[in-house]
Amino acid sequence: MPASTANPSPQITPAKPVPDIRLQYNRMLHENFKHVFMRTVDDEYYVRILVYRNIHYREIHPEAVPLFSFTLPADAPLYAEGYQMLSRIEGTGGSPVSAGRLSDDGDLHVLPAGTGEMLGFNYLVTRIGELWYLLGAVSCLETFISFRIHSGQVDVIWQMDGCLVAPCSEFLGEKVCLITSPSRDELMERYARMIAGCHGVRRSSPKSGWCSWYAYGAGVTGDQVIRAAELMRDQWPELEYVQIDDGYQTHMGDWLTPSDKFPGGLELLCSRIRDAGRKIGIWVAPFIASGSSAVFREHPDWFVCGRRKRPLAAGEVTYGGWRDGPWYMLDFSVSEVRDWIRSVFRHFRSLGIDYFKLDALYWGAVPCVRYRDRSMTVVRHYRLGLETVREGAGDGCFILGCNAPLWPSLGLVEAQRITDDVERNHGRIASNAAEAAARQWMSGRLWLNDPDCIVTTGVAPEDIDLQERTAVSARGPLISGDPLDEASPRLREIAAAWRKAEHL
Repeated sequence: MPASTANPSPQITPAKPVPDIRLQYNRMLHENFKHVFMRTVDDEYYVRILVYRNIHYREIHPEAVPLFSFTLPADAPLYAEGYQMLSRIEGTGGSPVSAGRLSDDGDLHVLPAGTGEMLGFNYLVTRIGELWYLLGAVSCLETFISFRIHSGQVDVIWQMDGCLVAPCSEFLGEKVCLITSPSRDELMERYARMIAGCHGVRRSSPKSGWCSWYAYGAGVTGDQVIRAAELMRDQWPELEYVQIDDGYQTHMGDWLTPSDKFPGGLELLCSRIRDAGRKIGIWVAPFIASGSSAVFREHPDWFVCGRRKRPLAAGEVTYGGWRDGPWYMLDFSVSEVRDWIRSVFRHFRSLGIDYFKLDALYWGAVPCVRYRDRSMTVVRHYRLGLETVREGAGDGCFILGCNAPLWPSLGLVEAQRITDDVERNHGRIASNAAEAAARQWMSGRLWLNDPDCIVTTGVAPEDIDLQERTAVSARGPLISGDPLDEASPRLREIAAAWRKAEHL
């Protein structure tokens, strides 16, 4: 009997399962009279806006609102950003690890975490099969999102921070997205374009210069700064800015009262720097003041208060500060605070200062605090503070954010520190290089990345080389932290390589 010539039954290829992250994200589209859901903004990129519906006849103030949860394969690579520059999460779905020097839940007390939980913020990236997935916030204007990562599960939470939702109304929150690509680099580039489309990007050329902090610390004197300006004129023409760091003021908060190490005050100092043909930058921490400062003694009602209606020391709710404590947090919902900060920065600008290194910015957005305007969230408070600084500093200023909450800073700074402080040891230089690499995609797309100062004194040649590679790839500010009469000739070579990369 001849062999059968009938066509064999077709083989049906089973459909690939839809990853849990996409399933759960899509379920948020179905309103079903729920109080929280998403509405589509852009189908192509899965961009949605978070919506909170208040069905009550009274205003409400939601805090942490769960959105959805999804599972990750134990071996899926994982990255989640931190709330501020010193924290981030890496590892896998089954073994996430804290990769920054400080953790958001422990050291800084951004939010509490349960046993075995890791906290991420802003965006999360993973790979499932052949595709990379990014779930993240496209905007950060009033609220923010967080991720609780535990036992292969990710809980996505909308941190509404007590914002006011009027009776029988809807609160339209942040835009979020879920995007995929076989290429992680292409994924991050698309995400950056989406963020820039929402917040804009403050374009500026990167600056070069010298910073007093890593040369002389808080003990810096006016004479040392003037000497640095003269050395820059005579020996280091590659460096344009003299950035006066912490130590010129009597106390944190008393920014216009010079310490006795600056007997001629900022007016004389700035005049001498200009005489040397250099531009001027200055360090300021606009959201905090020392308990020893005149501004705190004279205006205690300008500060964030605790339950007893007394000024709340930062150390009661988060890290208390690195010197001249205790720190107290200014309340920018108070109009007098905004007027005062504008006047401070107007005065700086009148002295010819147009480069502002704003430090300790996290203390303007500590999530557990409340302001005099009870409806103001920490994100809105922070953004109001930076907007106020810019109003005082005027057009054409260059603002570098430092120790900052990252996503609340979007659209408000020309440059952003994306690494820890540099130290003269291999461990810190190497960890900063890794941190800069993880955030490299941001530079030129969200802001200029600042990997902190270059130090060539007291470090090994290979660590100078590593700093050069980091600075050139970051393509942000190039600032020397050395006493310039001791700096290595390698600094000149680094500046030349940085300048070449800037013009590529």
